[in-house]
Amino acid sequence: MKRPLCMRLQGIKIGLLCLFVSSCLFARLITKKHPMLKVEVPKEWQREAVVILCDTMKIDILKEVKKKNRINLNSIKETYITWYKINDPSNKDLLELIFSYSPFIESKPTIVVTAMYNKNKIKRIVNFKHEKELVNKWSLFKHGSGDNVLRTTIPDYKNIKILRIKYTRMIKQVQEVGHYYIRNSFFNTAKKCITVSWPLSYQIKYSLQNRENLKIKTTKSDKKKRFEINIESNMLPELRNTKNCKFPENWFSSLLISIPPYGKKSLTWRQTGQHYLDMINDSLSKKDTTVFEELATKIQWPQNTEGIINTAYNYVKNNIRYYGSWEKSYGWIPRDPKTILEKGYGDCKEMSHMLALLLRQKGVYATTVLLKRGRGAHFHPDYPSTVNTNHAITCVERSNGEKVYLDATSKNATSKTAYYEYINKPVLIIKNNASVLETVKPGKYYQNKIITHSTVKRDPQNSNWTITGTIKLYGEVAYSLYNDIHKYERQGRKKVTKDFIQDNLHFKASKVTVKSVGSQTTTLEFTADFNAAVLTSPAQGIILSIPSIHIPHERFSDLTYEGDRYLWKVHQEDSWTLPNKFSKLNFSKLVSKYGNGQWEKNGNTITRIYKNDFLSVDNSEREKLKAFYHERSQFVRGIAWSK
Repeated sequence: MKRPLCMRLQGIKIGLLCLFVSSCLFARLITKKHPMLKVEVPKEWQREAVVILCDTMKIDILKEVKKKNRINLNSIKETYITWYKINDPSNKDLLELIFSYSPFIESKPTIVVTAMYNKNKIKRIVNFKHEKELVNKWSLFKHGSGDNVLRTTIPDYKNIKILRIKYTRMIKQVQEVGHYYIRNSFFNTAKKCITVSWPLSYQIKYSLQNRENLKIKTTKSDKKKRFEINIESNMLPELRNTKNCKFPENWFSSLLISIPPYGKKSLTWRQTGQHYLDMINDSLSKKDTTVFEELATKIQWPQNTEGIINTAYNYVKNNIRYYGSWEKSYGWIPRDPKTILEKGYGDCKEMSHMLALLLRQKGVYATTVLLKRGRGAHFHPDYPSTVNTNHAITCVERSNGEKVYLDATSKNATSKTAYYEYINKPVLIIKNNASVLETVKPGKYYQNKIITHSTVKRDPQNSNWTITGTIKLYGEVAYSLYNDIHKYERQGRKKVTKDFIQDNLHFKASKVTVKSVGSQTTTLEFTADFNAAVLTSPAQGIILSIPSIHIPHERFSDLTYEGDRYLWKVHQEDSWTLPNKFSKLNFSKLVSKYGNGQWEKNGNTITRIYKNDFLSVDNSEREKLKAFYHERSQFVRGIAWSK
């Protein structure tokens, strides 16, 4: 039954009055009372389109809550409040608000956005609290990382002076959090505050890492039977090279917390892995894995262990289509193997579990491995957590104890190449009561080898110098090109191969022929212009520098750019057959712990050999490494002079 009209009008009046009072209070707060507006902002920042006046993060680890099986699980409340000052209304950086939203690890978020327009007009432009608002006011779409993303457009953006965004969420999967960066990545920030608290009865491992030497103020306190740590840092300039960051945990200033998903004490790596196993146990029950007994009888298996590994890997890779699934609990827990086989598709963790179960049917021990794929933060060895995990692969143990890492989602890989992109990455190997954090190392048969032979000659008709030759690729460099050819097949094989040669061997080929291509060996033939490499004054000579040395993954700088470095194994042999008149050879030697090279001459054939092994390089060595790079740049270039 509807209320009388007078009562409804009275309710509307009260609502309007409350809105007017709250607007007045907010205006007073934002213009007179709030301390972050009193922060002195450098004059040069006034020219920036957007400046963050204050970025506040508050993380509360809540009391234990009872769940099934009498396991005490923790939960986390995260609150983010950010004040933006808009100096250039024509800038579109804040035209849309975007928030990641992962339903499998968090409850529905609360988002409140309030704007102060010109003439101090206050307006609450976003107030998201309910599911229907998510449908009506926000667009919800899949993001490349797997998270759902909430997006909305800010009305009348050009007239906003100050914007306040409050974002609150409850974390259900606690193992997904625990790494908080100090520096803001996108805008100049006048003030940033991080506050984390937990019950005094908890024993939690935490650490403040200040790799950037920021001016940080830290305080600790006990309030209402809770431990609290406060971090404050002022005048943080915008970071502009975050996209190039491969291991940000090694160089970003951040607060690391090993938050226990259950209990009152930070877990060990063994306990972290066991917690993951406990969560997925139902989906991997014996009643569901019986389908593998039937499947194993239908496959023709070799007799040796290596053959069994290859056969199982190829079966899963070729028969299960990859499909990312982040709905509901599937973002963390795989569906049962029977469903995966029936539907014919699965995501990385489901394909990983399926491969492990299939191998176990044949007596080969295998288990799932969690890791971070691509760039971004990885595991920190001192703070057990699965934060930053976004991928799962399979670890297989041979009879001699050697570990083999298999990624069933890599359709172009073989069992020998499927781990190449994960070398030097930390991974959590999941075992029952024996989970352990390890770093992926190159296997026994790992190669990254290039052999080239070229002939340099002069065209008697037009006097142009050309170089023609053969390039043979082995191991990782062969797999890299093989993968690119399949990944960018629409561009055409010749274009992809020309780009590969230019990016890796640093010369532009006018003609390329792919004689053979595979994931372990590839053979190319090329022709290129050589005129620029011919010296005519004061004496005639030929510069032998192309093909150049292949140097993967070792762009090194100091702490302000990328941090610690890991040199990749390289073995390259290049030979050139020259016209008879060129004989005398000038070159430099290269002898270093980082790499070694030598030149040899045999008649009209000159050979350059370069090798370096895997090597971890700490930042303390950066000056020595830069000196080595200079020496290597001299070594790469040899000159053959005429008689």
